[in-house]
Amino acid sequence: VIVVELEDFMVGWVGIINGYTKSDQAYRENTRIKSLTVNLYLDEEFSSSRMSSNPIQVELEDIGFSEINDLNFAKYTQPLFSHGMGLPIIRIELEITDVYPGSKYEDAAVSELIILGFTEDELNYW
Repeated sequence: VIVVELEDFMVGWVGIINGYTKSDQAYRENTRIKSLTVNLYLDEEFSSSRMSSNPIQVELEDIGFSEINDLNFAKYTQPLFSHGMGLPIIRIELEITDVYPGSKYEDAAVSELIILGFTEDELNYW
């Protein structure tokens, strides 16, 4: 399980770059996530239930290796959650439910977990 704890942050989007993208060999040797369950927990001030929704089931493509850099990383990012104006999420849990096997390693590799959003101060500024 991958766990991210947040404080005073409105989450609008969460995405993942799956696999170990150091090289083509590293990508193929390491296990990648095939499917996962996303659990989101809201700040108690905004919800009587800390769970923001039913668990979200996500299937990820095994898109293969490519040189990732600052200009092209977006096309390799697969979305896990999206909410236009953001939610006051305090905890994100990603539970791996299935994998694409690697040729050498059994642990699942993730290159990037991207969380987009803003703080309450930034919202008040707009």
